[in-house]
Amino acid sequence: MTLSDYIDLLRGRGLSDRTVQIYTGYLRRLMGWCTEHGHDPATVPAHEVRTFADTQLPLSWASRKAARSALALYWESRHDRPWEALRLPAKPKARYRGLTVDEAHQLIRAATMHGGRPGLAVKLLMLTGARAAEVAQMTYEGADRHAGILSWWRPKTQDWHVIPLLPALSEAIGEGAGYLFAGDGGRPYVTAQTINAWCHRVAGLAGLDVTPQQIRATAGMLVVTATEDVQAAAAVLGHSDLNTTIRHYTTQVSSERLSKAMGGLAALDDA
Repeated sequence: MTLSDYIDLLRGRGLSDRTVQIYTGYLRRLMGWCTEHGHDPATVPAHEVRTFADTQLPLSWASRKAARSALALYWESRHDRPWEALRLPAKPKARYRGLTVDEAHQLIRAATMHGGRPGLAVKLLMLTGARAAEVAQMTYEGADRHAGILSWWRPKTQDWHVIPLLPALSEAIGEGAGYLFAGDGGRPYVTAQTINAWCHRVAGLAGLDVTPQQIRATAGMLVVTATEDVQAAAAVLGHSDLNTTIRHYTTQVSSERLSKAMGGLAALDDA
């Protein structure tokens, strides 16, 4: 597979331009190293892949994880799974990076005030917990008012995700056909970068500076806080591994729940 073929593969999977750029960078680095050391990138042995990683890649969980994902797509037809030779350091402890409840309300109000496609995009981010690349590809047809569901394609996991359609979103989406956010220059839909830019624009009205990733984290926290049901939260967020939900969203305790919990201790002082 040539580099051009690889780029076509990534775009065909619906990955964002930023992800394509990152993954392509890892493959370029591998190809350059293989040329220097006399290996064919398509067939390089797993033990040499480990040498490549240990000498050419940063020793960070995020970098190694991204490199693994990039090379897994390049070598997806290989049964020996050479990308697993990339050793991963310990994963950093999850830390909540989302908004407070009050800030979440401010952001939704700012989205309503701004309106238009940016306002709708931010509402979709907050009220579905979807990723920016997923919101970019949402369609009018995905909002099935008769069935009361909202469905969209997830490029990262290559599957469809379905959740209940909130009345507020049904009204905000309105009627139409095709993609909610049609692109320019021949693109069928906008890029994840555009969704990110809209997010910053709308958040600015609320005096906030947040990313789509932070909004997704906020949505997860709100679901867990409201339901105290990790499995339900995992279903809303589309986590295939329940541990992901536990690790990222149950470590954050809202101030209201914390005050309630402390009330149990305060009762000791009255005894």
